[in-house]
Parts: sequence; C-alpha cells; structure tokens
Amino acid sequence: MLIILSSIVLGTGYMLVYRTLFRYELPLDGPIGFVIDGLSPTERNNFRPIRWTSPQTEFRLPALGQTSYSVHLSFHTSPTTVPRTLDITWGGHWVERVQLVPGWQTVTLVLPATSVAPILRLNVDPPLRAQGRILGVALDRLSLEQIAPTVVPFVVLRQLLVITLLPIGIVLIIGGGWLGLTITVVGLPSGLLLMLAWQRFNMLLLLAPLTQALLVAFLFACLLHWLPRYPAL
Repeated sequence: MLIILSSIVLGTGYMLVYRTLFRYELPLDGPIGFVIDGLSPTERNNFRPIRWTSPQTEFRLPALGQTSYSVHLSFHTSPTTVPRTLDITWGGHWVERVQLVPGWQTVTLVLPATSVAPILRLNVDPPLRAQGRILGVALDRLSLEQIAPTVVPFVVLRQLLVITLLPIGIVLIIGGGWLGLTITVVGLPSGLLLMLAWQRFNMLLLLAPLTQALLVAFLFACLLHWLPRYPAL
C-alpha cells in the first residue's frame, strides 16, 4: 500500500513539474557536458567569453517534452570573401536559414513541437578556415525557453520507475527491514522529484548513468545474496 500511494503522489508530482516552463542557458565558462558535439572550449573575444561552433554543431537536449520552445542565439562572424549561411534544424526538421554578415548577430526563433528527440543543429556553410582550424560562428549566447506546458515523456517515467524500483529490490534482498524500505520508497523518489523540479536539465542528464549504476548495484546485491547458497564444488 505504501508503494502504491507513494507512486500516485510522486507520479502526480512529476506531471506538475513538467507543467512549469523549462529554461536552458548554454554555459560559456566551465564544462558543457556530454550532450553537445562540435563546440570549442571557452575563448575570449575582446574580453568577451565565446565558444566557437564547428561547421556542424549539435545540441542534444534529453526528454524535454513535446511542446514548442523559443531559442535565442547571439554570435559573431568574421569578414569573408564569399557569402555564408547558418541553417538551423530542430528535431530533424529545417527551421530557418540565416545569412551571415560580419559582426555580431542575434536570432530568435520559435521551435515547433516535435515527436522525435529534441536535437538542435547549427550548420554553417561554407566553414571559416583560420589558423589551421575549421570553424562555424563565435557563439556568446544560446538560450532555450519552453513556451507552453507539456507532459512527462514516457522515457522519463520509465527511467524514474526503474530508478525507484531497483533500490527497493536491493533493500529487500539485503534485508534492510521496514525502516530501510520506508526510507527508500519515500525518500529516494522525493529526492528525485526535488531535483527534477529545481535542476530539470541536469537531472535528465543523470537519469541514464544513474539507472546503469543502480542496475549494477542490484546485480551485485543479488550475487552477494545468492552466492553463499551455492558453495564451490
């Protein structure tokens, strides 16, 4: 009964979390995480922090929910002898083509709801070749804002369910008692809910590795529990 009530309350909490509007701001200083391909470390342009994109840069934003978003870009391009363009795609669909001009430019677009993985791609053609590097544009801001409420994606619910059930299985196998079971049933999902509410993007990044770590811990607990019953011959 405790598990059922906890599941209902926390499931409702997860849905309410996704009703709040999400906002992501690309960090210009420090690590950028493993969801971005084709972005340079932080550099300085007249003491202004920037990150160079490559000719094809990809931002993979996990399990944000199927709704529309607003994206804001600010970038700098150097003078060239040939015209250059920036193509923006979202979820595999072309959204906008921007003619690049020397200097700073800003672009604000509305990204429609997509039923596939929310991947933002920036394709620059032709690339800029400078000092032996092949570059796109010098990015100094990328922000993504959720426009309308959405529902929890099924992949998130599935991973949260696995993350909740695996520790319960570990406690039952190792004999943690009712106190340990109660803390696990109530405490862990509540902690996940708080993290999802306050740090949704970072939490979504952690779901896959956390699931894998708990699966390894569960298998290890099973091994420790059952191995003594089958001594070596």
